[in-house]
Amino acid sequence: EVNSTGTSLTYYPGLITGGQVSHECSLERGIGYYLEAIACLAPFSKAPFKVTLQGITNGTGDSSVDAIKECMLPLFKHFIITEKLELEIKERGAPPNGGGRVIFSCPIVRHLRAASLLTVGRIKRVRGLSYALRMNPGMANRLVDGARSVLGEFLKDVYIVTDHRKGASSGKSPGFGVNLIATTTEDVRYTSEDCSKPPTAGEMTTPEELGEAVARQLLESIWQGGCVDARFQSFALLLMALSPQDASQVCL
Repeated sequence: EVNSTGTSLTYYPGLITGGQVSHECSLERGIGYYLEAIACLAPFSKAPFKVTLQGITNGTGDSSVDAIKECMLPLFKHFIITEKLELEIKERGAPPNGGGRVIFSCPIVRHLRAASLLTVGRIKRVRGLSYALRMNPGMANRLVDGARSVLGEFLKDVYIVTDHRKGASSGKSPGFGVNLIATTTEDVRYTSEDCSKPPTAGEMTTPEELGEAVARQLLESIWQGGCVDARFQSFALLLMALSPQDASQVCL
């Protein structure tokens, strides 16, 4: 309950009910901002969660839905069973008007198990996704060329798919961007991403420059090391705190 002046909130804690939920996210934040919080609560709900979120899927400075799907959610498998845990990207949406839609499904979990993440391993492959929304599909290919020009000097196994969308599945604003995931021999994942700025921002970046910058960000993440990508370390620590009495170990 919020009082008449909007200065205080009265909250009565209870069970997380779960079930099917639909929410229109604020365009000031990305869908990833909401997903990070939901993913922490959904496994402990009374019923399995199926959440539909609408808004900005890529951009605004928050983790994109691609980074959460490919880097954050795989952390679950170290602490819980991940069957029926999935994130479906139905429509993409770029800032400022969004228009994206994702469906997050999560089963209920009775308890967590202790995890041990101490070995990083060696980088064995880089995968990625380059997208172009409401614009020339060549933009996505130029992003791939920019990223490969940097990563190709260090690794041969680099594969980046392109996702060109039009119509309703492309959201309400034009834009382009790329997400990269590096995986080690121990299944440790590092991610980097960026996207074009809205026309109103006044900042113009070519797809090649953006692809090169994201590739260098990925190399920086790999250089920092650790068994969890820097942006999702707090999520791993939360799962450790909620795990049973057996001590979990994670190298950060």
